Amino acid sequence: MKRAAAWLLACLMVLTLPGCGTKNTVGPENGVSDMPLEAILDQLLEKSQLHPGAMFESRVTNRQETAYAIGARDFTQAYEDVLCYSPMIGTSPFALLLFRLSTGADAAAFVQYLRDTADPDHWTYMHADFVDTAVNGRVVLFVMAALKMCPQDQREALLAAFRDTDPMAYDPADYVEAGQSMVLLDGVAIKDLMGEVQTDCPFLTEPAQPLTERTTAEWGLGSMEATAVTDSCVTGDLTGESPYLCGMVRLRDDTALQRFTALLHTALTEALPGGTALIVYKSDVVGFCVSCDAMRAYDATAVMTRRYGMADYTGNFTK
Repeated sequence: MKRAAAWLLACLMVLTLPGCGTKNTVGPENGVSDMPLEAILDQLLEKSQLHPGAMFESRVTNRQETAYAIGARDFTQAYEDVLCYSPMIGTSPFALLLFRLSTGADAAAFVQYLRDTADPDHWTYMHADFVDTAVNGRVVLFVMAALKMCPQDQREALLAAFRDTDPMAYDPADYVEAGQSMVLLDGVAIKDLMGEVQTDCPFLTEPAQPLTERTTAEWGLGSMEATAVTDSCVTGDLTGESPYLCGMVRLRDDTALQRFTALLHTALTEALPGGTALIVYKSDVVGFCVSCDAMRAYDATAVMTRRYGMADYTGNFTK
């Protein structure tokens, strides 16, 4: 009789466990969810003492670059924001990505997608020894690396640091100044973004227009590959006393940021020879300004950085 009662009690306990068998979703209740991803990365690197190499950089990526980082052909899962920490030259087997999911997203499905899609062998002649994933609030950590890049003790320390991320241990102002604004650009019309830039930069006097076959030819941007753009707004005056071109574009999901910005940089320097050409970006949005007045080019892109948290991309080019 006692055995039967104990068995019945155990069954009732299993049936009443909260959340068992339900969809694994994430919510906004965790303070980590709203931290700048760069702030989370800084805590991870500091606490784990992980320093895989001097030629590493953190950057916001578009979907194609995100897919490349994990060794996939494309990336179809939805997310609000992503930050990638990896080598500047992609031959070393190491990739760390932080994803911010939307409220109520299925974190378990997102993590499973990462694990199913990631290819540890996508580096030429190199192999990743492990793939780790973890969830904290609405933030997902993905790490794929060789043990020589991330030894076992640091691998474990990295996961522990992510689990113990402290949302109170950073100054938000530090990351806004560093270009890590929490402003999300998804779904915002490019003309609205450029309208704010022109408000802050009164020297951008000409009305902003979308890129069309006519305006692309008029501004000499034919080599920019305008078909890679889904939304655009550009203001320019190439014949005035202080000629300039300044604008913002949203890239197609299948557009490679590195290729597009290289073509854009070439087009800007050809459109205004001798001018200072600067490029900034965040996720799938690219901003640019070329001007014979270098300070105006700096001022315009600085507004994009300050307002929208866009990061500099000009350093990837040499003149």
